[in-house]
Amino acid sequence: MDAQTVWRRGAPLRFPNARWELAFSCALRRERGGRLELALPYSPARPWPLPELFCFARVEQIGAQPYIIYAFDEKKAPIF
Repeated sequence: MDAQTVWRRGAPLRFPNARWELAFSCALRRERGGRLELALPYSPARPWPLPELFCFARVEQIGAQPYIIYAFDEKKAPIF
């Protein structure tokens, strides 16, 4: 596996929207194909994080835990 595809915890990122920055400060992250992907732990018992980005999200297993994955381009704009 390429080192860039491994999920890691990293320093908080700066986003145009401060609410996003706060939510992603503890996210797992990786870079794939020139885009940044961030993963937030998912639980159906908790509110969906960042509902304004719902249509950009996908749910994936990382280890035994489900995560909500968001992808961003080089300008930190959400992408599908």
